[in-house]
Amino acid sequence: MITLALAFHNHQPVGNFGWVIEDAYQRAYLPLLRVLSSYPSIRFAQHYTGILLDWFSEHHPELIQAIVPDVASGRIELLGGGYYEPILSMLPERDRIAQITRLSRRIEQRFGVAPSGMWLAERVWEPSLPSTLHAAGMRYTILDDTHFKLAGLRESDLTGYFLTEDQGRPLAVLPIDKRLRYTIPFEAPEATFEYLQSLHRPGEDRLVVFADDGEKFGVWPDTYRTVYEHGWLKRFCELLVENASWVRTVPPGEVVATTRPAGRIYLPTASYAEMLHWALPTADGFLEYEAFEETLKKYHLQERYGRFAGGGFWRNFGVKYPEINAMQKKMLRVSDRLARLRAAHPERETEIERAYTDLLSSQCNCPYWHGVFGGIYLANIRMAMYRSMIAAERALDAVEGREGATVAVEDYNVDGHEEIIYENREVSVYLAPARGGSIFEFDYKPLCHNFIDLLNRRREGYHVRLSKGAHAATAAATAGHEEARSIHDIVRVKESGLERALRYDRYPHALLVDHFLANEPLSKDLRNGTLAEIGDFFNSDYAASVDREGPRTHITLRREGTVRNRPVAVQKRIVFDDGSADMEVEYSVQALDGLPIRARFGIEMAYAMSAGTEPDRYYEFSGERPEGAAALLNSSGIVEGDAFALVDEWLKAKISVELGSSATIVRAPIETVSLSEEGFERNYQGSVLLAVWDIGEAGAWRMAMKQRVMST
Repeated sequence: MITLALAFHNHQPVGNFGWVIEDAYQRAYLPLLRVLSSYPSIRFAQHYTGILLDWFSEHHPELIQAIVPDVASGRIELLGGGYYEPILSMLPERDRIAQITRLSRRIEQRFGVAPSGMWLAERVWEPSLPSTLHAAGMRYTILDDTHFKLAGLRESDLTGYFLTEDQGRPLAVLPIDKRLRYTIPFEAPEATFEYLQSLHRPGEDRLVVFADDGEKFGVWPDTYRTVYEHGWLKRFCELLVENASWVRTVPPGEVVATTRPAGRIYLPTASYAEMLHWALPTADGFLEYEAFEETLKKYHLQERYGRFAGGGFWRNFGVKYPEINAMQKKMLRVSDRLARLRAAHPERETEIERAYTDLLSSQCNCPYWHGVFGGIYLANIRMAMYRSMIAAERALDAVEGREGATVAVEDYNVDGHEEIIYENREVSVYLAPARGGSIFEFDYKPLCHNFIDLLNRRREGYHVRLSKGAHAATAAATAGHEEARSIHDIVRVKESGLERALRYDRYPHALLVDHFLANEPLSKDLRNGTLAEIGDFFNSDYAASVDREGPRTHITLRREGTVRNRPVAVQKRIVFDDGSADMEVEYSVQALDGLPIRARFGIEMAYAMSAGTEPDRYYEFSGERPEGAAALLNSSGIVEGDAFALVDEWLKAKISVELGSSATIVRAPIETVSLSEEGFERNYQGSVLLAVWDIGEAGAWRMAMKQRVMST
């Protein structure tokens, strides 16, 4: 007998657009349940993240009401997990357990049944997790067969579930069959049953697990047509009923409760196979691993030896994308502060618990990695994480009764260099002396927005597919397919000529990045990252000192470097009013040999607004809004002036900069090319401006500027 454990994982990220979730409801969540309800003998598990349960409760409570009887009868098992679907291994232990227990309580309160098993976000496994999951009341989780194969097991060994443990705390682990992940629903239903038949042995019991995203049943490209319009799901269910003599469907929790494990196993750090590929920290490694897998397939060695090659490690997304590392380290910083204040202020538990909800929501996994899905590339999802973290910080400021300002000097992001973190009730500002003395995070607390939530343009291994040859091959390969194809096998381009938009940054865009230039830059130089540098200041080490003068904080950054191989010193003194979000910057450039510098000096200022193409998000120069498309935040151009501003009416924010003297102001968008479910796409990440002055024959130059942030 084949015991088929079916589980559908349903999730939407914090910060996703409401219309996207509504579309998933209408095209996947609701029709899946409607079809399955016609076949009461088919039993299965559903996993809804807390994010979705909250959304259903507000927008479609009828879905929750509809499944209550099936949950009560045991036909549908509800899986637990992290409430906001975090990658547990990136969290402190206290937050791991809180995420799991919050969702378990929510399920028990609404459905009357406490989950015994859980969905592990992105199946990211680390060997210490059994202790965490056991402490949170979980008795099993579902992982990919990849995990078990990397431990040395063969396909033929995966006939049931296994026990693992950490420090004596046991956990059952069920292996997902990768072959089923690719046949369901991407091949004819008969193909799945042919595969199941190949596993069937009369007189033997075998567990086969299918557990995958519910969105692949209607939301993934072409799947609504295949699954519902062409009747894939109906035919699949009919085959389950017709073959009930040798295939039975049983929810995974019942399998664990009623059968013995196949054995004990210890699993290495792993995720599903595709994630291990994406997690490789360099583009070259990504391509070399791809070539290695193709070689194994070419010589028919994949099945026998592929299990010994595991790819990457999930945590290296924080190496591949320093922006992920910075976001995660901020989250940890907020979590530590919250834990301290919870212990110190038990009388403020209600406020602290609200802040804790914001913190937990900022742990949603989606922007902390990137693969075939947009992940870190999706600015709206990153923005939601920062919004939640900053909201928590603002609430903790009130609990703490923050007055004045604090300055911390620490290697908070664990990059081997100390950063400076300035905070008052209005802003949190993160400076990196080792990165050109630049500001890489500027949190405006009244709007809970990080104005430097930027993403570098970097070479991705999959960019090679944007060649014309790859397009032609893909078109030929996909022609004539009536069924939907797996999202991992599809290459689509959302706009023609997108390969011409590929640009890569040499350094992280930030605020107060210093440049010495031989020529007056063009907007294309800024946009393409091809500024003609003649100094060694940008992205280099600056010495830093912090002073307090009454209600003002001064951070001085200085570097003695070279311009055209001659000694030059740059000093920038950043002054914060401890009661506001305003920031003043005093610049001094001096030739240490007393001779003319003969260069152009540029100050780069990059900002992350909510969008680049919307008419209610625009530039102002010297108080005037440009005509037409020239005003949009994704525009390029050059103006002369002594002031500029970026206005975001949707965000209700305006950030303005008053320059001490007239400059050439060059602007360009930061746009990335990445993969998403729909294919290759262009994403606006932010806007970068470069104010340039011709120092000319001077041996010294000074300028003072002021940045203001306000809610509109």
